[in-house]
Amino acid sequence: MSKLCWFAGMIFVLVSAGCSVHSGKVETGKVLDEASIKKIVDGKTTGSEIMVLFGAPTKTSRLGKEELFVYKHCTTDSSSVTVTAIGHTGSQEKCNELSIVLDESGVVKNHGFVAAKM
Repeated sequence: MSKLCWFAGMIFVLVSAGCSVHSGKVETGKVLDEASIKKIVDGKTTGSEIMVLFGAPTKTSRLGKEELFVYKHCTTDSSSVTVTAIGHTGSQEKCNELSIVLDESGVVKNHGFVAAKM
């Protein structure tokens, strides 16, 4: 019985030594607060004012004579659990996105905001 207990103890030590748990949170982009978004007025706010409020866009595109600014703020929660050679990894990304179309004179033509679903 002594050898069986020793063997069981060794298995426990080996499995325990191979366990790890990791979790983390990563944020990308600038936070898009509602107060700043409410300052945008279609037909009035300029691209320069947008840059002051939000900084450089995450992405820009030309749409003919118009320009699209996209601002994106994402939060990714990740976790992983490893037991010896068996592991599980998961992550969940939530993004807020602000899209702004500037007309050919550099004034906001229209804009939209999509909040991450919690």
